[in-house]
Amino acid sequence: MSDLPASKFPHTPPRQSWTFSQAVNAEIRRAAETGIYDIRGAGAKRQLRRKADPGKRYDIDMYTQGHTVRGAPKLPLNLLDALREYDKDKMLKAMMGSEFSSAYLKLKHQEWTSYVSHFSRWEHENTVDI
Repeated sequence: MSDLPASKFPHTPPRQSWTFSQAVNAEIRRAAETGIYDIRGAGAKRQLRRKADPGKRYDIDMYTQGHTVRGAPKLPLNLLDALREYDKDKMLKAMMGSEFSSAYLKLKHQEWTSYVSHFSRWEHENTVDI
């Protein structure tokens, strides 16, 4: 970003979008100006702020020293666990859109099913008694 104050930047008036109506464009501008996004999902109106707290910072190599951190949030161990977490998060699914979320979950569940249906060489060598 430039070090110039915002008043030094040329003002360009908003243009009418061919995709969105004037009301939608006005709402997008309002949300951008205030930094607050209204989310309607799971039957309730919720507000998100841009500056969410990411939690405590850890200045270590999490691959080699991650086991020393107590109480740190853990990532899902595999795709199926990640999909289950996504499916439980009603707010995130509402933000992403119900149609997108449904399609994404369906596609990724198919991907997982294909992955676990594969019989690996290791499984053949170590688990099959033929």
